[in-house]
Amino acid sequence: MKNVNAVLHGKSAQVYSLSTEASVLDAIRMMAEHRIGSVLVMENGKLTGIVTERDYARKVILLGRSSGETPIADIMSSPVVSVKPTDTVSHCMALMTDNKFRHLPVCDGDELLGLELTAGPPSPALSTISALPTSIVADGSATSTITVVLRDENGL
Repeated sequence: MKNVNAVLHGKSAQVYSLSTEASVLDAIRMMAEHRIGSVLVMENGKLTGIVTERDYARKVILLGRSSGETPIADIMSSPVVSVKPTDTVSHCMALMTDNKFRHLPVCDGDELLGLELTAGPPSPALSTISALPTSIVADGSATSTITVVLRDENGL
């Protein structure tokens, strides 16, 4: 069975993060600008949370809160469920399915390795990762794909 490390080999992209003091509006702007569904929340170089579009919808919009005045620390999911590079892709997919989330950072202890696995509906942009399972089903009809995102040489 393929592990996360094998999937990551040779992949390169950007990881987007903000500090806990950033506003929800900052996070939403970053997600919109980069066409992503989550932003990692970092504090002193450590992963402290994750903010997703789902968090925004449920914890800001539905509660009538202000995006510009609400810090992401107030709505982030924490502690973050993460996986190790030695975990299998199957384990990752099971975690995402069982916990009903789509974003799964990869860490070694407390250290973020600069990647995030994301599961969601198949996308033409993601079709280049062909060796991954494509039939992990959460609700009897959904198909999942994994995308790998790496930190660049500047640690971003």
